[in-house]
Amino acid sequence: SFELLEKTLISDKTQKLGEIIEYLASGATPKSGGEDYLENGEHYFLRLVNFADDMSVDLTDSYFITADIYNGMLKRVQLENGDILFGIAGSIGKMAIFEHNVKAVVNQAIAVIRVRHNVNSKFIAYYLNSIIVKKQIARLQRPVAQPNLNTEELKSLKIVLPELDKQNNIANHIENIREQAKSLKQQAIDD
Repeated sequence: SFELLEKTLISDKTQKLGEIIEYLASGATPKSGGEDYLENGEHYFLRLVNFADDMSVDLTDSYFITADIYNGMLKRVQLENGDILFGIAGSIGKMAIFEHNVKAVVNQAIAVIRVRHNVNSKFIAYYLNSIIVKKQIARLQRPVAQPNLNTEELKSLKIVLPELDKQNNIANHIENIREQAKSLKQQAIDD
């Protein structure tokens, strides 16, 4: 039951997400239509539709914004390689790991999570994508037309945080399983 799980989470091995992050911010959306958006460009504007099922970021159907918006109203959500992207409106808990070397920002439905240097960001991303966190989120959600989570609620999520070498091992193990699954899926398509 969730109560038992919650008791386990209150043990001394847990920390709140807010205690292990270096940075957390949610995006914004420039006014729709108009001169803030471009057909093509070098400043990607990411939305939840850019999150692939394998937790990667698919840049294929990206919007682009002007340099002014990128360096202005969205400066606080300029992405770095390895950032965790977390859906906080609509598809709450939808996740992606940003692994690109392009200039990109996110809209208001997405929070950017940057963990401290002594924490494995992939481990945290996989953990945030787990049933343990999904159950915590379900309890935090308010019954409104468009479900959402604010950054303070996000910071309150409980994380079991083992030593860094264990985090690395777990993240690598999950990564290997994901690669095998991707490979099998591709083989099935090719056959």
